Amino acid sequence: MPKYGIPTMDDRRLWDAFIKGSYDRTAVVVADDLGIFSSLHEKPASVSALATHLGFDERATGVIVRLLASLGLLIPHDNRFHLAEDARLYLLKSSPFYWGHMMHFGVNERQCEMLIAKLEQKDSANAAGPLGALTVSGEGRSVDAWAAGQVPMQQARDIAARMHSHSLPAAIGAARNYDAVFFSNVWHDWNFRICRWLAERTFEILPSGGRIMLHEMLLDDDGAGPPTTAGFSMLMLLATQGQQFTFGELRSILEGAGFAGIETVSTYGYYSITTGYKR
Repeated sequence: MPKYGIPTMDDRRLWDAFIKGSYDRTAVVVADDLGIFSSLHEKPASVSALATHLGFDERATGVIVRLLASLGLLIPHDNRFHLAEDARLYLLKSSPFYWGHMMHFGVNERQCEMLIAKLEQKDSANAAGPLGALTVSGEGRSVDAWAAGQVPMQQARDIAARMHSHSLPAAIGAARNYDAVFFSNVWHDWNFRICRWLAERTFEILPSGGRIMLHEMLLDDDGAGPPTTAGFSMLMLLATQGQQFTFGELRSILEGAGFAGIETVSTYGYYSITTGYKR
């Protein structure tokens, strides 16, 4: 097993370059086309209220709204999202300064279609997973093969190589001699129901005094950033069953499974470790 030293600088610039611009315009175009900006202009709303009003999936609505807030186009206040002045001036079709037509130029149409499909699905936060149906997306996608344990070995190796490249620096920076169950870049692949299942199973197998540790990029407490993490959350929404979490969301899941003393510590780059204890 090779031994690695901690890199002399963190990898945030690489993350910024990887994420920046990839999903921002997709989110703006879809929000414009589906009426998110106009709806929030009429009445600021929580994620839940906005999803209900527009008939969208709440989990997907949360991901797109948080990304838009990280870009400064929405402002979170008192658990509701308000339209920022930039969006009021340039992203409302009724405005003489409307930028929507330009935003559509050269946008990734496939990403837009995928995001719209995610918004139009229902109750994705509670989709079946472990101990439920083996097919977790219902779409015949690769996530279904993973859930059923039917991934070709070469595909698994290729995916592992890609995951190694972006996970290793942060994992080294965070590594300690912990006697615990350690999930690194795992929970962001799965929805809330499956993460609750993971927390409950982990609580069952740990001895008293044991710890669960979650190594993830965390969104700000209000969900409105950092922009790279919010963009990464959009990638997780489109490519997996998951999303990035706030500390509060992870704490709620862990406490619901029985863990106590939940705390989080910034470790390396954009990453943090959230720890819960079985008392």
